[in-house]
Amino acid sequence: MSLKGTSRNIIVAGGSGRLGSYIVSGLLAKGIHNISAISRVGSTAQFPSGVTIHRGLYTDETFLNTVLQKQDVLIVCLAKATLDFQLLLIRAAAKAGVPYVLPSEYGVDSSSKEVIKHLPVIKRKVEARELIEELGVSSWIAVASNPLISFHVRNLRLGIDVKNRTATIWDNGTRKRPLTTLEMLGKSVAGLLSLPEEELATNKNQHVYISSFYVSQRDILASVIRATGTKEKDWTIENVKLDDFLAEKRAEFDRGNLPIIEKMILLVAFKDGLNDFQSVVNYKRLGVDPESLDDFIKQEVRDYHL
Repeated sequence: MSLKGTSRNIIVAGGSGRLGSYIVSGLLAKGIHNISAISRVGSTAQFPSGVTIHRGLYTDETFLNTVLQKQDVLIVCLAKATLDFQLLLIRAAAKAGVPYVLPSEYGVDSSSKEVIKHLPVIKRKVEARELIEELGVSSWIAVASNPLISFHVRNLRLGIDVKNRTATIWDNGTRKRPLTTLEMLGKSVAGLLSLPEEELATNKNQHVYISSFYVSQRDILASVIRATGTKEKDWTIENVKLDDFLAEKRAEFDRGNLPIIEKMILLVAFKDGLNDFQSVVNYKRLGVDPESLDDFIKQEVRDYHL
């Protein structure tokens, strides 16, 4: 093992997407791994130099078996529209003898039965982990990050509309939860996969919890107010009961409004008694430092002209 960590052969499915690109960047920054990516035939996806690209079809067993040979880790970070291919990748990884699979997780704590009750779509993540165990070759490591705040500030899902100076606060807005930026996701996954084998092996068929900061909705609003140079009196703030709001969104989802699931995930993340895993986040082990909420919010306001 070098001072930077243990080198591994790592292949990524979905490595050019909005999550995968940050994971690939984090791995490249380590400078010790052999990184390759699976890209669909006909895709125009671009990858950084240093990444070996394998183009083929997720439904082509021969192709998958070939590219997965001698890989130590398969990382899956497919978009929801292509997530059905994950089970094909898992089966192929088992046939090729890949020791570790990081399935498409990167969100709320999918080990919680209560979370699954409120978010039935999470069952797909459970099915993926169960298949890995059933095949008995690979081990899974599920990275739980809670909602990736990088998406939610700019898409208004946090209940805070920066441009229009309005905020919808759930309950009293003081319930703290770990939240993660895309940059932290990439660095944390890279840190995890650079651990020596005897240490990485302790995570077999386990969740690993990561976060950038431990904050409440009120903390985020206060940071936005500072970043925009406004005062709270400049804002229209409404309080709603989180459980009622979640039930309303669940009803919309059940009526066929599938995109509302993103809002539901965020509400479940802040629901009382769920997803508060900050106490088990081990920054030192992953070689990362907590991030500054104010620095992040300032950057978001500046970059997206909020």
